[in-house]
Amino acid sequence: CNDTPVDKNYTFKTPIAPYFKLGASYNFLYNSNPDYKLQMGLRYGFSTYKWSVLDATVDEGYWGEPSRFSLNDLSHTAGYLEVTFGIKVNIAGNFSAGWTLVYHSVLHESKSPYGQPMYIPGYGKRNGAFTANFSVMYTIPINKKPVAEVTEEKGAPSGY
Repeated sequence: CNDTPVDKNYTFKTPIAPYFKLGASYNFLYNSNPDYKLQMGLRYGFSTYKWSVLDATVDEGYWGEPSRFSLNDLSHTAGYLEVTFGIKVNIAGNFSAGWTLVYHSVLHESKSPYGQPMYIPGYGKRNGAFTANFSVMYTIPINKKPVAEVTEEKGAPSGY
């Protein structure tokens, strides 16, 4: 994240950081055509990262010049929950498209005397509990079943 919010007097940064998610999705259409999915999922995510607030300006008002400060490389950890709901449909051949709605909530995080970071890797910004995404997918046909070839030899009676 490298963001200077509109009408704000600072820049928030976090470098590339690892995050981990563990969970599962249940396909309600598992007994029907495999080209279509209606699924719901539950995931736990965790990230440990550093964040910075750069060039923050505090207006001193009547008494003098504004002062500037930065908070650099503050360590933070966060754990969060995601509940997902989505669909996937086959478009043509091995191409599919789908959308997913995600509800997420921070379960636990480390305390900071400077407040909460505005961005958590893997979770995103703290500007709402719901997000959505749209995907176009290609399935690599690794386990494709071979088609049995039917050949008929000349002169062989039928049934052999």
